[in-house]
Amino acid sequence: MPEERKTSARVTVRLLGPLEVDDGGRAIRLPPSRRRLLSILLLDPRRACSTDELIDRMWGDDPPATARTALHVNVSELRKTLPILTTPGGYRVDDQAIDNDRSLLDQLVAGAETARASGEWQAALAAAENAASLWRGEPFPDVRDEPYAAGAIARVDELFLAAADIEVDALMALGRNEAAILRLGDLIDRHPLHDRLRRHLMLALFRAGRQGDALRAYQHYRKTLGDTMGIEPGEDLRDLEERILLHDPELGGSIPAPTPHNLPEPTTSFIGREDEIRTVAKELGEARLVTITGGPGFGKTRLAIEIGRSVMSEYPGGVWFVGLAGASDARTAVATIAGTVSAGDRIDGLEQLAADLRTRPVLLILDNCEHLVEPVSRFVHALSPTTAACRILVTSRRRLGVDGESVLGLRPLAPRLDESVALLVDRIRAVDRTFSVTAETLDVLMQMCSRLEGIPLALELLARWIPTLGLGDVARLLDRVHADTALGTAYEWSLALLPQIDGETLSALAAFESPFTFERAAEVCAGPSAELSMAGSISRLVDASLLERDWSGRSVRYRMPQPIREMAWWRLDPRSRAEIADRHAASFVATAGPIATASLEGRQAEAFATLDAEIFDYRQTMARLRSEERWSELLALIEALSRYWYARFLGWEGREWVGDVPVDSLVPSDRARLHRVAGFLAWAVHDYERADSHYSALRALGADLDDTMMRADGLYGRGLVHQKRRFLDGAAMLEEAARLYATIPGCELQLGECLLFRGLDEAYTGDVARGESLLREAAALLERTGHVRQVSKAHRWLAHCAWRRGLDAEARLHAQLAEDMARSAADHIALGGALVEKAHIDISWGETDAAAKHLLEALDPIPEADEIDLAQVLFPVARLAVRMGEPGIAGAILSHIDDVYERHGWRPLDEIVGVSDVRHAVQSVGAVGADLDQTVRELLTEAIRWPASHKPGDAIHHRAAD
Repeated sequence: MPEERKTSARVTVRLLGPLEVDDGGRAIRLPPSRRRLLSILLLDPRRACSTDELIDRMWGDDPPATARTALHVNVSELRKTLPILTTPGGYRVDDQAIDNDRSLLDQLVAGAETARASGEWQAALAAAENAASLWRGEPFPDVRDEPYAAGAIARVDELFLAAADIEVDALMALGRNEAAILRLGDLIDRHPLHDRLRRHLMLALFRAGRQGDALRAYQHYRKTLGDTMGIEPGEDLRDLEERILLHDPELGGSIPAPTPHNLPEPTTSFIGREDEIRTVAKELGEARLVTITGGPGFGKTRLAIEIGRSVMSEYPGGVWFVGLAGASDARTAVATIAGTVSAGDRIDGLEQLAADLRTRPVLLILDNCEHLVEPVSRFVHALSPTTAACRILVTSRRRLGVDGESVLGLRPLAPRLDESVALLVDRIRAVDRTFSVTAETLDVLMQMCSRLEGIPLALELLARWIPTLGLGDVARLLDRVHADTALGTAYEWSLALLPQIDGETLSALAAFESPFTFERAAEVCAGPSAELSMAGSISRLVDASLLERDWSGRSVRYRMPQPIREMAWWRLDPRSRAEIADRHAASFVATAGPIATASLEGRQAEAFATLDAEIFDYRQTMARLRSEERWSELLALIEALSRYWYARFLGWEGREWVGDVPVDSLVPSDRARLHRVAGFLAWAVHDYERADSHYSALRALGADLDDTMMRADGLYGRGLVHQKRRFLDGAAMLEEAARLYATIPGCELQLGECLLFRGLDEAYTGDVARGESLLREAAALLERTGHVRQVSKAHRWLAHCAWRRGLDAEARLHAQLAEDMARSAADHIALGGALVEKAHIDISWGETDAAAKHLLEALDPIPEADEIDLAQVLFPVARLAVRMGEPGIAGAILSHIDDVYERHGWRPLDEIVGVSDVRHAVQSVGAVGADLDQTVRELLTEAIRWPASHKPGDAIHHRAAD
């Protein structure tokens, strides 16, 4: 018999990615021939391979003359590391004597399937995630292209897919639909034609409250199948689309209707604190405010997030996490809260924000409030009475001191060593899944937890080093570091193990209030010449848990835990802090121009996503510019952010920043910029008198300076205001502005916008043919500028004009163009307008199901507080109600629309023309119901089922004779 391997340590073989062999912690390097041989033997370790079969698989049709000898040499060399058995049938690996990830994958998937079958969703999720984590790349890469390996590789692929299927099932069963959606995105990229994954995605989107996205996911898959295979989705998916359209309550299974929320998705498991979760959940039912206090690194934020998850079903209005670490004063605190909960655009202070939220059944989690005790206290006080539906959960290092405040003083985990040890072990295993606890290691772990006083963040910093250095050395080295606090000890110890440059990098990165990109970090902290060094530092800081990856946006960003950020920033000397702060401000000032350009060139969605991520740093920069009286740069930033504030219902915040700028101290060009942006922001919040005042001042300044551009901008702004409110003749102002823009080189965008709104005015109040001509001219100009959103609007209004004249084919063409462009620009407002036009056309031709689908999608993204945009979608709903023989519902809708427009002081031109026909058809006008939204959605759901039995044209159908 050949000499068998005599070692007690088990060998680990990893096949699910590049082949790796580990002999008791020692990596074994195998030459290509031995990697190939081992891969062949492990394709099916229970079956022996004969010598002839191995030669055929090793060398194919052209084996060398010495193939048999070479094979025996390779087997002999492998035996020095691995238990290769010789049997009557040939050679095989004793798979019972080794550990390999292929067998572990089998076990984990089987366990996950068993847990799923019994409804043990948490266990199913854990097993499925562990199985998925085994993926390191394509399995069996050394033989992947060989026909004989196809079956084994396909089985591995099936197991990974089965694990992913269970993981997504479990996430949805546990109500974690957003996490399921993120996971499905990766899976569908790898399996684009997998029906079950597409079904999961549609269902997860629907359960997450994103009906429009669920329907778009179906249409996208339908197009993919058609383009690649020439087939339609199966009956199961078609049925699911129909049920989503009908809001079928059974699609939620045993899961309640999803509560809207923005709770961060945790990247690690939550250990302990069950008593605290129960206590705070109970207190929130009785008190309007609960404050969790505790020192830095105690885990206040993570606890608050877990509490939010546990009580989600009790707050149908939403559970909203508001991080306030970057907010420096009452203004930025209000803006952050309002932007998170989509409050109305007339919010201008803490009291009004409280009034807007008082009746909404929401839970606000205000995180890191210790530096904002006074403004947050005023906000909570303004929520009185105690019967307000809104509840507040605060995390802070000190209590707010508000009447009725319930306080939970969070303690470290040290008094409960079982929890602190469990946390430490969990974080170690996140890096090294093989780590096990023995009686000896448990004693060391307990000493470490006591040394770091059971502070969760300190334990997490420590855990990342143990798999690399070993438990004993970490304990020994930790005793050499002494700081004022346990968290400080863990922090200083981590830095001591890193190159000095990493500590300097960390301190420089502490300048960022918001999650930052690598590009921004290099610009502020290093410069182009040191980018590679910066990349290395960031990678090591992430590995050491001193930085965290933030996956919430479109690009990889990094964030620093707030306690670490504070310690890192104050390690710098005053001069270094000033230099880094200067570079930080310069970086964000420099992006003002590109942001403004992006928002005008069809890249609005991309620009606004960046602003969402970095808004605290922009506010920090504006505050610095204001304190240094750098008014010109401040105005440039305000101008760049103005459309963002408008789109996020934060126009009032922009007005406050503009209000800080002293007009009299500005040079004329900056004074013009101030009037221009102040006029726009006033218009955005429907303060038309103030907007008119600023645009008038801009026009007058242009006349004094003989500046044609200023005069044209002033006239254009006044034209829009007067078109809305009819103070004077807005059309004449727009016409004069267009004439001026036409004389200025490079003003195609401005001229196109003038023609766009001039055409709208003419089409609805004057000569329709003339209006259409202006709209076509505007579309051509705007197309050349690349302003996709405004081109979409032009086609939307051209569709409306053609529909009113009875040119339905032309109307459909323009409406489809408007929809396609709006989708390409990711502009919800423009898309809603296009869908409204398509609904008008569908209603006229009795296509109630199509109209209802378009209107449901148009309604879906509009915030509850945006009454005007909601009213514009409700007008075609009233037409649909008449078509379906529901004049009472139509009358209630019209009454609601009238009330909204009366309060806001204007009415869209298209409704001035079209609403009289609907009123004529309404036989009885009912009172506005207590739940108009539910009534509307029930009507639209019924419209999808309603048979289109009437002939086209026998409903309310506009013709040229109208």
